[in-house]
Amino acid sequence: MRVVTAAVTLFLVLACGGGGTEAFAPPPMEPEPAPATVEAPTEPTEPPAPPPAPDEEVEEVEEEASLTDLFTEGEVAAIEAARKDFDAIASAPDFARVMRKARDLTGSLQGSLDKAYDEEDPIYLDWAIPLFPGLDFDVVAEGAVLVLYLDIDSYRPKAKATPEPSDDAFVALMRRAHDTLDARGFAAWLVQTWDYGGCSALGDGTLLEVLQLSDAALSHGDLFEPEIREVRERAVEHITGDHSNFPYCNASTLQPTPRLELEGEVREILEKVELTEAERSKLEARLARDIVGEEFTGG
Repeated sequence: MRVVTAAVTLFLVLACGGGGTEAFAPPPMEPEPAPATVEAPTEPTEPPAPPPAPDEEVEEVEEEASLTDLFTEGEVAAIEAARKDFDAIASAPDFARVMRKARDLTGSLQGSLDKAYDEEDPIYLDWAIPLFPGLDFDVVAEGAVLVLYLDIDSYRPKAKATPEPSDDAFVALMRRAHDTLDARGFAAWLVQTWDYGGCSALGDGTLLEVLQLSDAALSHGDLFEPEIREVRERAVEHITGDHSNFPYCNASTLQPTPRLELEGEVREILEKVELTEAERSKLEARLARDIVGEEFTGG
């Protein structure tokens, strides 16, 4: 294989007398390629993380709560009817009728409430309160039972708006005696120190005040007499009957109430309250026996 460089080719041409001919131009030389740059090996890297996706707006869709989730269709219809009656109260007779109907309604709804309520996973009914006719909810028995009761703060404006004084006097009595419009639960003369008991308030004037308010309520007629008589009966029975869960003690100190205070309130009731013959006879018989204070030991 013969390799001829450009310089040797030019010498041979001139030596052979090629001067009369056109000068020979060697073909252009291709530049030698530059040596390849060798990059130092690099450590393998993980692919870059993709850019974070834009925050997606999570729309919380709350399932619309309904009374039908808790009650039967018939019960819901009764609730709606009672609400219309409540809104239409215009007189003391209206007040009495609607109140009694609502009180009956609370009893009929209790079965459905018992089924719906689970103290381990309680249901919250704030959304439902405006849907009920003057009612509210409470949890009793150490959180085990959910109950409906007649909310006195809802009924009080209704009584004020009627022309008769009888419903106002009745509301005043019930506020002092029970703080609701139904004589359920613990009365004002039962001072709770735990869920199922406490101290009797006999001796501090509460029972006297309640019985005097009952006199005032009865003086306006017999429209609310059944409810008033029930309050009086419970008050007198507390003094004269069994009160084992609420002994005569001071709820602040749990010490026995002094005998003079206990007997003193009973004497005031005999003197200042318009008692029936049966009520007076029971109270006099109780006063004849020793009324002794007891130290609180329960709960």
